[in-house]
Amino acid sequence: RGLTSVVSSGSKVGTPSRTEWAADHLSHGMGRLANIEMQSASGCFVKAADGIEYLDFTSGLGVTSTGHCHPRVTAAVQMQASSLVHGQVAVREMPASVP
Repeated sequence: RGLTSVVSSGSKVGTPSRTEWAADHLSHGMGRLANIEMQSASGCFVKAADGIEYLDFTSGLGVTSTGHCHPRVTAAVQMQASSLVHGQVAVREMPASVP
């Protein structure tokens, strides 16, 4: 489907919505339980772009034990990202610096 063939409410003519783009370009291996565009999250809740909050019964592996945006996890990610975001397999690992 070409970009000019998509016309949807809220989108410019000829530009696919995020949902349409994702449907065309992202893996469908795990499927979708709902068609909700998430904007933010905290603890066990997620907030959709339309402002509705949901209890996240589908939390992924990265947030199951701590919840979304746990302050200590967020601080550790920010600290690590300020020094090294991605190290290749062939590069020596450095000791952890998580407080």
